Amino acid sequence: AKVVDRSGRRLARMEKRRLHMQDIHVMITQTLANHGGDDAPEAEGDRGPKKKIVPEGNPLTRPQFCEVMLRAAISWGDDLSASAAIRLFADEIVAGHLLQPPLAPFPRGLALRPGDYNDALQNSSRTLKEAWERFGYSSVAFQRLAQLVRLCDRSFTAKHVASIYTLAKVPVVDDRVSTAGDTRGLSYSEFLEAVGRLAMVWSRSSWMPACCPQEDGSMRGRRWPPQPQAGVPVKERVLAQRLQAFVQRLAERMRPSVKGRLA
Repeated sequence: AKVVDRSGRRLARMEKRRLHMQDIHVMITQTLANHGGDDAPEAEGDRGPKKKIVPEGNPLTRPQFCEVMLRAAISWGDDLSASAAIRLFADEIVAGHLLQPPLAPFPRGLALRPGDYNDALQNSSRTLKEAWERFGYSSVAFQRLAQLVRLCDRSFTAKHVASIYTLAKVPVVDDRVSTAGDTRGLSYSEFLEAVGRLAMVWSRSSWMPACCPQEDGSMRGRRWPPQPQAGVPVKERVLAQRLQAFVQRLAERMRPSVKGRLA
């Protein structure tokens, strides 16, 4: 009874802290007004001080996005202290709802240190470099990679592929500038991370998730493959095996067909 009571109280608190779209819109507007005075153009006028124009519809920069998240966390935390609200918001909302498959956190350090995962990258370097040259120069080209291995369906869409492409990019030095319209392609190391992220949601097993159809096109099961979890040791060998299987599949799909060679 105590467990149920605690759960009920927790759900009641979560419902009380629920934010509405209007609240988020106000936070974004306040943040843009707070940061828009530095680089925003000045309005033309004959008299009085000129006011800076905050452009509407522009993507948020990294500092602006962080401020919106902090505002949301403090407002969502209600009666909690700022530090406790931010910590709880990061654990229950960001990690618990946003950073979930197929956009779960990725262990970037595996590719930089000796081990099974690094060995898998080195052993597949020929295929990966060829794939980088063909699919790494733009977001549209990277979409073709996902289509080539038949990764997309109703549960794993082109938006997820675009998000993985963006997450793999290293942040720019001048984080005051928005990179939403950046046309720069992926570097080779960034492409390796993007492929690794795709490999984490791809599987050939009989219980493939909804995003990964079987070879015969059928859909069995709705679960994602096990994902790395924050605070839990990474199973490097398992990730390396999944990466090797994905790259092998990619190599098979990149291979010219007999019909194409005859033509």
